[in-house]
Amino acid sequence: MAPPSEDREVAMYCFLTPDKIEAVARKRTVAARLSYSVSLAYLRHPRRVREVGEQPNHAILAFLVSQVDASIFQFHGL
Repeated sequence: MAPPSEDREVAMYCFLTPDKIEAVARKRTVAARLSYSVSLAYLRHPRRVREVGEQPNHAILAFLVSQVDASIFQFHGL
């Protein structure tokens, strides 16, 4: 199944609870925080992991960045 790309689906599957945001915040770097939050989001839709080399879509990244206080411009893995 493809990851969500519609705003409603992204919000439903990529919303991080306060305890998840706290776990993400413990990661050292912006890249680690964003990568961990993407992994958490993928596990919720529908409990799948990213394929090797699979890049999350912009809608997912933008939604997660807004939650985990990570600037997308600081993340060089895009």
